[in-house]
Amino acid sequence: MIPIRDDSARRRLSVVSLLLMAISMAVFAMELKGSASGQLGGVWQTWGLVGDRFWGSLAAAIREGNPAAAVAWLFFSLPSLWTSLFLHASFSQILGNLLFLWAFAPRLEALWGRGRFLAFYLGCGGLTSGIQAISDPSLATPLIGANGAIAAILGAYLVRFPTAKIDSLCPWGLGLVATPLPAWVYGIWWFAQQAFYGIGRLSADVAVNAWGIGYWAHGFGLLLGAGIALWGKYRRSIASSENQGLG
Repeated sequence: MIPIRDDSARRRLSVVSLLLMAISMAVFAMELKGSASGQLGGVWQTWGLVGDRFWGSLAAAIREGNPAAAVAWLFFSLPSLWTSLFLHASFSQILGNLLFLWAFAPRLEALWGRGRFLAFYLGCGGLTSGIQAISDPSLATPLIGANGAIAAILGAYLVRFPTAKIDSLCPWGLGLVATPLPAWVYGIWWFAQQAFYGIGRLSADVAVNAWGIGYWAHGFGLLLGAGIALWGKYRRSIASSENQGLG
């Protein structure tokens, strides 16, 4: 299944969604260059989220009470929660993330506005990255990819638009047929396709993305996105009730 777009009429250009896609593709081009020159491992180690470095630096700063160490962690380790979102380990991983961004993100961006949607994406992405790092603080393998943030988008979408249809290309016979599918189908498909994001790995020699940790963090991302969307609906319903009462 290949998601193309949802069934809503888009009234605004999805600037943030397109920008996130463009940055991801530009960074992936940099990774391809690094892979060709044998420097990809350095790119992943520098910009990916490495648990033992992230938490080790923070623990050392707190233990030693060294302001310089704290500043170094703030500027050199903390940003990896977000820089890791724009790195991808394989063609299948970036393609899957881009397709889900293209199909599901624009409607949320139109609903919330560009600023709130960007805050949602980066906030959920940073939190899921942190959950991955907390799962094994001694992990020396870089964790990369926006899978947790994409899972949050999917979770929020399923809450806000549970009856939406997604125009999709589905295999039928020897070709692909355009078919509208319920959005919830992609909730199942999302987890199934996680098993295949290692296909087309840029480097078989550099360890990246501990599978067990990443999988559960992606589940957390789905629940996080759904929870934020539910909370937003609850707040709006309360505000609407209060306004009707005042009226």
